[in-house]
Amino acid sequence: MADLQQGDETSSVPTFFREHSAVFDSLEKVLASAGDEATWRSASSSNGGVPAIERTLIRDMSEILGRYQEQPSVLDPYLERIVSRLMSLVQRYVYAFHDSLSADSADAVSAQRMSGVFGLVYLLCK
Repeated sequence: MADLQQGDETSSVPTFFREHSAVFDSLEKVLASAGDEATWRSASSSNGGVPAIERTLIRDMSEILGRYQEQPSVLDPYLERIVSRLMSLVQRYVYAFHDSLSADSADAVSAQRMSGVFGLVYLLCK
C-alpha cells in the first residue's frame, strides 16, 4: 500500500473529483430541463413527464457522485456550487407545488416531476 502515491492512477481510491466538469455540464443541462416550469404540471405519462435525456443525465451524475461515497471530502470544494444550484431549483418547484395545491387547480404541479433532482439532493446528503 505504501507504493501507491496519493495521485497515483492505479489506486482504486479517488484522490480528487476527476469528473467535476462532466458533472457540472450535466447539472446545467438538468437544471435547464427541470427548470422549465411548463413541465411541472401534471403529466399523464408513467415517468411523471421527465424527459428521457434528463433521466439519463441524472442517472449518470448519480453514478459518478456515488463513487465518492467512501470519501465525501473529495467533493467538499464543489458541494456549495452543486447544492446551491439544485436548491434554487427545488425552492422554485416547492413554491409552485404549494401554490398549485392552494389554488385547487386541475393543472396542478406534478409531485413526481422533480424526483430525479430530489434524488441528487438525497445522494449528496447521504
